[in-house]
Amino acid sequence: MASAILDTHIEAHGTAIQPDWQARIDKGLRRLAAHCPEPIQRVRVELFKTPHHRLGMFELHVTVALSHRTVSVRRQGELVTPLIVESFDVLQREVESHHDRVERKVKAHEPHVRQGTVKFFVPNDGYGFLTDDQGGDVYFHMNAFQGGSVDDLARGVAVRFVAEMGDDGLQAAWVRLK
Repeated sequence: MASAILDTHIEAHGTAIQPDWQARIDKGLRRLAAHCPEPIQRVRVELFKTPHHRLGMFELHVTVALSHRTVSVRRQGELVTPLIVESFDVLQREVESHHDRVERKVKAHEPHVRQGTVKFFVPNDGYGFLTDDQGGDVYFHMNAFQGGSVDDLARGVAVRFVAEMGDDGLQAAWVRLK
């Protein structure tokens, strides 16, 4: 699965590339090339020293051109080494995720639409619970409600929804009036 990098361009603006930064960039490039399933046409790494203290003193742009796609990452922060490490981690995940989609290795799950009713809704807090056909409770947030007014979410109103596992149990990804 190893790939060659055909063209690499590294530059700094307002600062100089330090040897340890260069070593981190080289390591990130080697790791990216080793895990990239297609040839990497070009890599451009740009480091900017910025006057934006609120966003961090440095901004890093890394762009990778593959044969059919370009992936770019921008990160800002106070320290350059963590920016480099994080940028190459994100790039690697993006490239692998894209390849998995192209190769259809990612399963396409059809959502299982459930039927139920509104158990209760707290408009001031923006959340409520649904009761599904099996009698189970499913949390929902008002942002999940689609196609109507939240004023329509009264106790006992019939709804359709898709549930997914959240941090604290089942929650509705979306809710619609039946």
